[in-house]
Amino acid sequence: MRHLLQIIALASLVCYWPAAALAQNPDLDSSEVMRQLLSLPAPMPLSGKAPTTVEPKKQRSPKFFAQDNPPPDDAPREDILEYWDRWADMSGRPAPSDAVRQRLLDACLDDLERLPKFLTFFSPSEAAAAKVKELFDTENLQTKIIFNEVGFVKS
Repeated sequence: MRHLLQIIALASLVCYWPAAALAQNPDLDSSEVMRQLLSLPAPMPLSGKAPTTVEPKKQRSPKFFAQDNPPPDDAPREDILEYWDRWADMSGRPAPSDAVRQRLLDACLDDLERLPKFLTFFSPSEAAAAKVKELFDTENLQTKIIFNEVGFVKS
């Protein structure tokens, strides 16, 4: 009985294997397929911004991020951003000086995605609130994009 099942399986494999191979349509011209693919329109870009390369961050010692060791007001921008970025979500954090607050706000002018992280450092004054609102209003005007058949067009 076991040999009979093996013979039936082998016979069905031999009978159906050529049919499966012929069903793959080997007579299709690959140059024609390539020509059809190249005649299709290009995909739309994901965003209107050009891709940027990200530089690796400096390796910092734990002492750099110590609570009692904030960078001075005139420290390089990347030092200030990295230090205060680390402390932004922590309780019991040190308070930045007014000059550092202004530099953090200026950094948010350049990259609005930083604003939610640094928002807790800004004073709750009307001047600071007006500046943050201005940032959002300017960003909303800059990123209003209309899509048409040609691509992305800024309005």
